[in-house]
Amino acid sequence: MPAQRMAGLILSNSTVSSVKSSRLGFRTTLEQEVVLRRAAEVCHKSLTEFIVDSAYQAAENALMELDRNYIDNWTLWLNMKILFQTIPSILKGV
Repeated sequence: MPAQRMAGLILSNSTVSSVKSSRLGFRTTLEQEVVLRRAAEVCHKSLTEFIVDSAYQAAENALMELDRNYIDNWTLWLNMKILFQTIPSILKGV
């Protein structure tokens, strides 16, 4: 099978076709996949490990931003609002 060389990486045709035909997971263009593979290579991680770590870091950053917002804007009324918004979830068992 001939291989394609893009941005210093060698991708086999099977890799290219699997990106186009994948049904699950996120879909990337060939250029995006090349960038992701390059970033994973620089970090000395597999592509899957790199994507999972990146998603974890993004989620952690979002939670930290919510925490900072809560700390900066804390009031007794905010706590009461959160408490009252929590009660329906407790009663539903969510």
